[in-house]
Amino acid sequence: MREQVVPVAGDAQAFLGDLYAKAKALAAADDRSLNSWLVSLVRRAAEDNERRSTPGT
Repeated sequence: MREQVVPVAGDAQAFLGDLYAKAKALAAADDRSLNSWLVSLVRRAAEDNERRSTPGT
């Protein structure tokens, strides 16, 4: 099993900065604003969850 690294105090700001930069880059690659990209990500996750929880699929 892969070990999970949880950021703490000093590392948290760097972690969030890296996460923000990666999210912005992914949004730009899809030619979207960060907000639009995040909304599409949440919608996609909700649709996937719905599909998995639908009986008979």
